[in-house]
Amino acid sequence: MCLLFLLLLSSASVTDGVLSDVIYYSAFILPTILGILCDNKLRKEESTHDREYPEAKSLFTLNKSGAIRLLQFLFPTLGLIMAVSALSSALIGSLFGAVSTVDVGDDFLSALLIHAALPALLEEMLFRFMPMRMLSRHSARLTIVISSLYFALVHNSFFSIPYALLAGVIFMTLDLLSESIFPSLILHFCNNALS
Repeated sequence: MCLLFLLLLSSASVTDGVLSDVIYYSAFILPTILGILCDNKLRKEESTHDREYPEAKSLFTLNKSGAIRLLQFLFPTLGLIMAVSALSSALIGSLFGAVSTVDVGDDFLSALLIHAALPALLEEMLFRFMPMRMLSRHSARLTIVISSLYFALVHNSFFSIPYALLAGVIFMTLDLLSESIFPSLILHFCNNALS
């Protein structure tokens, strides 16, 4: 799945226009769908050995304790991630003279959809949902490490890697504690919207 994701992502960077956008979004969607299909097949095989695993639907619900955790960590987490982002940008800027800018256009709603909502949804499916489905039954630590490293490295920018790594650790930890991807989905959307 990782190889397919990276192949599609690199293909999107060498194409232009609508084709580039289609390939870019396919880089998130196709590996997620293939991963779910493969995981379902493995779960069916393993269920013959009297082992039960939570269904995918349960990761899309948020129980009361998960909602309380989300509310407790929402503002401190966003503050920490934004602070690390600002500090890493300032440090990189002062050391290398590089400046990070993003042009989101003039239309606020389309910018919110394209730069906040869609990336949050697609990235959470690929970097939190899939690892939770495939790895969390083996080791929570392994799930956090792999998910966070993958999430950070895919951001592929000196400006993004430090805060993406921190965000990945926090997002996956909250998701594992709440047994839902909603905490990271909401935090990710808020972070992207504030950025």
